[in-house]
Amino acid sequence: MRNEARTASVEAGRSVESTMNYLGPMQETPFVDVQNRGRDRLSLESHRIRLTDARPIAESLSLDREGFRLLRHRTSLSRDDFQDRDNVERVYLREMADVVKAETGADRVVSALGPVLRFSGDRKNAVKPAAIAHSDYSEYTLRTQMGFQLDLSAPEFADYRRIVAYQTWRVLSPPPQDNTLALCDSRTVTVDDRVLSKFDVLEPRSATLEFYMHRFNPAHRWYYFSDLTSDELIIFKGFEGDGPQCQNVLHGGFNLPARPDAIPRESIETRTFAFFN
Repeated sequence: MRNEARTASVEAGRSVESTMNYLGPMQETPFVDVQNRGRDRLSLESHRIRLTDARPIAESLSLDREGFRLLRHRTSLSRDDFQDRDNVERVYLREMADVVKAETGADRVVSALGPVLRFSGDRKNAVKPAAIAHSDYSEYTLRTQMGFQLDLSAPEFADYRRIVAYQTWRVLSPPPQDNTLALCDSRTVTVDDRVLSKFDVLEPRSATLEFYMHRFNPAHRWYYFSDLTSDELIIFKGFEGDGPQCQNVLHGGFNLPARPDAIPRESIETRTFAFFN
């Protein structure tokens, strides 16, 4: 697997260097408060990483191999429409459920409530890019978040044998951006790299949930897609179990090399629950 990942890197496009924050040594459980980052309990280590532009190999990427893909998809919403929460939940979440269903062949897809808009610029009360190497789910978090919206004990869910959380990510600001999404080839990440961590959320209801922070591993192979537009969509596997063979994509925001014409990043991310018979 690791040799395959290295081959893919050679066939991909140009690379850039940047930094990514990994989890450093700490005795207590890492903790993040999404609404009040001043309450975070994290020991972070900044590591220099090389990220390869995956555009040249975009057509060959697989959700079941690397764990992520780039799609052409035009949303019916304008950039300004994304400032209207009702618009996003009424229109965009339905669009994302349809995309994930078509891309994965799932029998049923439900979009999670609470899509996240992020801004890298100086906007008051804005949610900033998550500049940490992490994955967003554990088995407990998946079941809890689905339970916020669905009655999983209902007969209609009895026949589903596989449940996967897929995440989508779309940039809303035009290229070139100052910051974008980094994705790590899932074949280069092991369960020994990750540390079970906690985070507090308020939406769709108040809860303390779990996610995984990751320790630095030089075997990690990082990718990005250069000069993304709003007519493109990244889809990646957020969670399919806690086992060593599961591909839960490690990701995080990172700063691109400085350009005088760079635009502050504005993006939206969603999560979906995909059910397979």
